[in-house]
Amino acid sequence: MAYYTGVIASIKLGDSASPTDILGQCTSYSVDKQLESVDVSHIGSASKTFTSAQESWSSTMEVSYDQDDTAQAKLLERSAGASTPIYVSYYYEGADTGDKYLTGQGFITGIAWNQEPNGVITASVSIQGTGALSEATA
Repeated sequence: MAYYTGVIASIKLGDSASPTDILGQCTSYSVDKQLESVDVSHIGSASKTFTSAQESWSSTMEVSYDQDDTAQAKLLERSAGASTPIYVSYYYEGADTGDKYLTGQGFITGIAWNQEPNGVITASVSIQGTGALSEATA
């Protein structure tokens, strides 16, 4: 079984379905994909039966603020109330040919800034996906 570490991970952001701007200074991220289920049990059945319904996804990214990072600037610009969605790709295996990654489109729904006396400025950015989160291959 292959294990992947964060040293090969990267995130790309952009305005098209094939984002190219690599997000720098990202210290961590999470992606949460949910699939709703619907109860389709009938009267008289001894146990419940379910079928799958709509899926949704969301993400959170932790970044150390870098004013010169183009991708980070685009991410933070969208968090300032822009109603334009952003495309995002999560390269969890790396970005070499054959590596898998997750990709989708979403809206920035929140940002939380943090500053400590002896630390860098950080931001936690929340994304709500719109449409499917797909797995693709580089």
